[in-house]
Parts: sequence; structure tokens; C-alpha cells
Amino acid sequence: MYYIIYTGATREISVERDIKDKIPGELYRRIFHPVRRRKKKYHGEWKTVTEKLVPGYVFIETDHIGEFYQELRRRHMVPRILGKEYTDTADISFYEMKPEEELWLTQLTAGSAELDADGNTVLGLSEIGFGENDEVIVLSGPLQNLSGYVRRINLHKRIAEVTVDFMGAAATMYLGIDIMARKDELEGGER
Repeated sequence: MYYIIYTGATREISVERDIKDKIPGELYRRIFHPVRRRKKKYHGEWKTVTEKLVPGYVFIETDHIGEFYQELRRRHMVPRILGKEYTDTADISFYEMKPEEELWLTQLTAGSAELDADGNTVLGLSEIGFGENDEVIVLSGPLQNLSGYVRRINLHKRIAEVTVDFMGAAATMYLGIDIMARKDELEGGER
């Protein structure tokens, strides 16, 4: 099961390191915050930059959320696991990611992603080309698994606007794209 920890927009890495250093590894399988690569234009030149995909949030995969939370409290750590907290510790519930939320997260991070030095998922650029009638074709990258979530492709900014369910509401995320072939370079829609 995946759960979400709110850290604040600048503390993702420090919270992850604290948890990895202080919380027994058998209480969780993975803790991470996905980052994305995208292209930005600086002084007329395209540069590849790395940015947080969901600033302020860290994902944790665990089957032992109650024990994990108790260990955080025991060590006086302050990250907030999203969900409803009651004064009676036996009656605490946490926001467990819904199956449709886990689906986009696993589809996004499957296959085309790599891990950085801290174990975070790095989403590379999706390579796109053009087919007949200016149809955008995803050639490779994270967008291959997210075709139903893509709402808009902005060629000028080199980003794809993706809308997903996140914490019970629609959330828009932006993924980087790289234009591999322009429509006039393709013959009859073939790659």
C-alpha cells in the first residue's frame, strides 16, 4: 500500500534521509518523491532541468503503516502522514492511496524511470513525434503508459499536461517532452 507524507515544499530529501537513518527498514519497502526532467529555454538555448513532480509530498510503500507511524512518534519525528488522526492511537486511520491513484503512480514510474542517488524515481523526457493529421505520437518515456491522462501537449514549453486523481481530487502535473521528429520529417506518418 502507498501512503503520503506531507513534508513542506523544501523538506522532501531531509525527511526521507531521516526516515532511512532512523526507522527500521522492515517497516517500509520504499520511500520516495518522484522528480521529473524537462526542457527549459535559457537565453535562447534549451537546457534539461530536474524538478519535483509533486512538491511537498513523499510517498511511502508499506504494509505496516500503524507501526511505522508509532516509530515516527517514538523518535519525535514530525512528518505528517496524511489521514485522520484521533487522540486514541488505536483509532488512527491514514489516507491510503486509492487503486486509481496507485495506478497512475506505478504507470508513471514503471519502465522508463531511473533512480537517483537518494533512491528517488527520476522521470525522463518523453520523446514525441508526429503522425498523419498532426497526430502526436509518444515514441518513448513516461507518457507511453499515460495516454488516457494526457490533456494537452504544449510544444512551445515542451511539456505535457497530465490530469490524475490525487488525494481524492483532480490534480494537474507537467511532464517533460522532447520533440524527436517534426511532421515534415516523417513520411506518411511512419517513424
